[in-house]
Amino acid sequence: MFNEAIIRGAVQIANARIKKRFPLMEEPVKEWMIEEWLLAAKELLERCNDYQMKNTTS
Repeated sequence: MFNEAIIRGAVQIANARIKKRFPLMEEPVKEWMIEEWLLAAKELLERCNDYQMKNTTS
């Protein structure tokens, strides 16, 4: 569903950020986690849009 290069890049960025805060942690973020987070964010945006459309008067 999502571009694999984007997911790999997001994994690298997330792991680099975590490594700064927790130097002893070994690459805790996996590709499937990023995919799930992106799907969750997409679902949340869809719900917000649905709510906004239901509660907006013209």
